[in-house]
Amino acid sequence: MSVDKLIRIILDQKDSMEELFKRGKLVGREGLDEAASFLRSPNVLAVIGPRRSGKTVFSYMLAKKLSGKFLYINFFDERLSTLDNYDVILRAAYQLYGADLDLFIFDEIQELQGWERFVSRLRNNNRVIITGSNAGILGGELSVYLTGRYIKFFLLPFSFREVCGSKSDTRLSTKEESLILECFRKYLFSSGFPEYYLFGKMIVNQIFEDIIFKDCIYRYGIKNVRAFRELSSILVSQFSSQFNYRKLSNATGMPDINSVKNYVQFLEDSFLIFISYIFSKKPRTRYLTSKKVYVSDLGFANFSSVETAKKESRLLENLVAIELKRRGKELLFYKTKDGYEVDFVTGSKEGQVDELIQVSYAVDNEITKQREIRALLHARKELGITNLSVITYDYESVESVKWHRMEGKIKFLPAWKWLLQNK
Repeated sequence: MSVDKLIRIILDQKDSMEELFKRGKLVGREGLDEAASFLRSPNVLAVIGPRRSGKTVFSYMLAKKLSGKFLYINFFDERLSTLDNYDVILRAAYQLYGADLDLFIFDEIQELQGWERFVSRLRNNNRVIITGSNAGILGGELSVYLTGRYIKFFLLPFSFREVCGSKSDTRLSTKEESLILECFRKYLFSSGFPEYYLFGKMIVNQIFEDIIFKDCIYRYGIKNVRAFRELSSILVSQFSSQFNYRKLSNATGMPDINSVKNYVQFLEDSFLIFISYIFSKKPRTRYLTSKKVYVSDLGFANFSSVETAKKESRLLENLVAIELKRRGKELLFYKTKDGYEVDFVTGSKEGQVDELIQVSYAVDNEITKQREIRALLHARKELGITNLSVITYDYESVESVKWHRMEGKIKFLPAWKWLLQNK
């Protein structure tokens, strides 16, 4: 490809992005300041997350924040499919922006062969932003060439704070709180994908299909398409529930458990689902026991054709799981010796627990409330954790509770307030 042809493509793509920014009010994304801090010096920032979660716009916003002069190239452009000389990119870039250019955005660069070495070479004296819709972008040769020399930034679809424009839960009037709660209700039963707010639920279904086919079936060369689709549908329908590989094997007619494990891993690497493991000091126990599955966006659960029981409670639990992932937490749940389950075990460091979290849509039912209290107090006794919380739809209180000879203090907090804390 000639330099002149590439320059035209770069300018076309730049015009398209600038038009997008001029055309309408874009939602301000959280994390821009944090991401910018990783690019004060030459470095590679890998912005990864689910397909169509806004990685391109986020990266462009970030580059505008960092500098008035940067190169943006989207390698998903079919006109770049024959590009095989990376020096052409540099010649075009320096002709357009001058020799002092040091900031590059490479969108979906994994579309090109051998891109890892090119990024590694650039990283020595430049700031580079790359995007990808698969966790595998950080594996393989990139991890070899850039060991310890890149930062991963995980971007999910819009958060509740971004959608509702709420930054604080303090000193709200009755009207303000009512509006926030109504916005939260709509958010819980919809989606965070940016395009959902333009095109509705059909676009979420299309994103699901794109992840299944493009990010999994095509990418990994899956031959048993029927079984893979069945497994995907089963896992999505079981959001906020436990699963095990043997049952998935039986349900899909796949006798090879290793194939089932690989399929689940493909879905996790493509960011369609998140897996929560049981908390245990023994790694073997953590990975050999049952696991829980969550979807990466509530739209996958809300707009699925499969009807599910207790959907409100499961949606709320899945929302908490998404937010914990957004905050960089590992997803872990706990089972007490008597079999009581605590939805989330969180900590500031790996292996160090500092909070136990239950999720309950409604605790006005005394039986439901006592069930959550019982599980938390049993887990408190076994793990020695005193920070106990129940995230609810709208109930708020701090209560001293007892269960037989166990006692403790539990904070009941509405989900919208918990989400606004932005820890």
